[in-house]
Amino acid sequence: NFTPVVYEDFLLSVPSKGGYREIFNSDHLCFGGSGVINEGLLSSQTYENEAEPTYRLRLRVPPLGMTILKSDDSSK
Repeated sequence: NFTPVVYEDFLLSVPSKGGYREIFNSDHLCFGGSGVINEGLLSSQTYENEAEPTYRLRLRVPPLGMTILKSDDSSK
């Protein structure tokens, strides 16, 4: 995110159903950020479309920062 705006409830398409965890966020307080992070397990939601179902996460996008998510196999 290259803007100073926080995006709450941002929908992000993910490749598979299940849980995801944030493993890095440049806006974390320990890096001098404002603390807009995604804590805990984020669970994907299924959205039906014409061809096949898609999976999406709702997450917080930090201002002027980035976040990295990892699939959490323990949630399947």
